[in-house]
Amino acid sequence: KEAVRSVIRIGREVTPEQSRWDPYLAAVDECTGDVKLAFIAGLAEMGGADSLAALKDLISSPDTDVADAAVRTLCRWDGTEGIDLILGTAEASTDKVHRILLMRAFSRLLGMAGNAPVEERLSWCQRAMDIGLETEAMRLLISTIGNIESPLALDLVGRAGTNPELKTDAEVAAGQIKQRLLRFPGLTASHGQASLRLATDGDDTTRWTTEASVEPGMWLQIDMHMNGAFVGFSLDTQASPDDFPPTFEVFVSESPDAPGQTVMSGTGAALLDVKLPEPKAGRYLRIVNTGTRADKWWSVHE
Repeated sequence: KEAVRSVIRIGREVTPEQSRWDPYLAAVDECTGDVKLAFIAGLAEMGGADSLAALKDLISSPDTDVADAAVRTLCRWDGTEGIDLILGTAEASTDKVHRILLMRAFSRLLGMAGNAPVEERLSWCQRAMDIGLETEAMRLLISTIGNIESPLALDLVGRAGTNPELKTDAEVAAGQIKQRLLRFPGLTASHGQASLRLATDGDDTTRWTTEASVEPGMWLQIDMHMNGAFVGFSLDTQASPDDFPPTFEVFVSESPDAPGQTVMSGTGAALLDVKLPEPKAGRYLRIVNTGTRADKWWSVHE
């Protein structure tokens, strides 16, 4: 093993890159016994598309020791480009231990894929869930999904929770997802779309603003990413103390495009802390301005 490590260290200094892999992959192919297994284990450190392709072939080897070494090496892969092969190997494997190891590797790499689009991460999780994993492997997967901030992630763990053995795991993951979603509600508005994120950035020196004088029909809508019961809301405009709607109406609904019936009406203030007359079920809360202030904008700092 130490000799293999030395080969890897020296190989990393070889240029061009392809010249690094050719001799190493030849050694993987030609060696036998423990030496071959040691070279297979080194593929994770070598990295690169050629190493990944070699692992894919080795995983299908009729030699069970070689196949096992290749799977375990794949599970140590240190790059998100390995996710597809990890999932494909889990789909094809009937080995319970391998599937658990592969789900641990998937969880680790998914954590490294934070910059990947949420849709792509969820598609990987969906694919993993469709494999038909054993309970322990499913627990690992559910825990992984619990780190994704998306309403679709809630749907996935909800599906998993229909299995009585996984109900508690799914509830814990759902709680984690909900906490993340509630920290950053979605916002839409009739005006000032470009600055909406500044209303929830945790900095009361920045603001969302309509960039236009307050007039009837202007609205700001809060999306909690899931259905629940609204009890109230708070809008802080104290850093721009005159930028608030003089009067307003509040709507709660399950559709972003159909605000429904008025829940309440009220008078604006620089710090608007509103409690609804009673809890109102829905996902979206819309505040609609009903007054006019020709010389002032509507702003929200937090």
